[in-house]
Amino acid sequence: MKIELIKDIENEPVSLAELKAFMKVTGSAHDSILQSLNTSARVYLEKSTGLSFAPKTLKVTSDYELEKWELPYGPVNEITDEEEGDDYTYTYTTGHDDLPDDLKLGIKMTVKHWYDIDDIAAEVPNAVKKIIQINQETPIL
Repeated sequence: MKIELIKDIENEPVSLAELKAFMKVTGSAHDSILQSLNTSARVYLEKSTGLSFAPKTLKVTSDYELEKWELPYGPVNEITDEEEGDDYTYTYTTGHDDLPDDLKLGIKMTVKHWYDIDDIAAEVPNAVKKIIQINQETPIL
């Protein structure tokens, strides 16, 4: 299966202002690093949950028809399909227009954790792991 990003999100679901308020950060000296961490945290949590946190367009190409598997990164909003030789191609829009509060909190907590310890490779807090577990499309047993 091949997944291509056709159109990425336009705005992060957690704004810089929301993030700074949560972290009690004033001034703009750290805005660039906070915005970068914000994007990294969203991508990390999207991959961990199998969800798309904001509207984007993806294209998936597979040897198998859609009935035999599920599209990655739900929720799926609109879908078009086409056959290209032996492959099946599905282009779809996915993502939340308004991200649920628990997932926003997960982004904020992850950014705060990474920012405070100054090491993006550090393990995320258990509270964030719980948010991931609750929101996974296919729970890991």
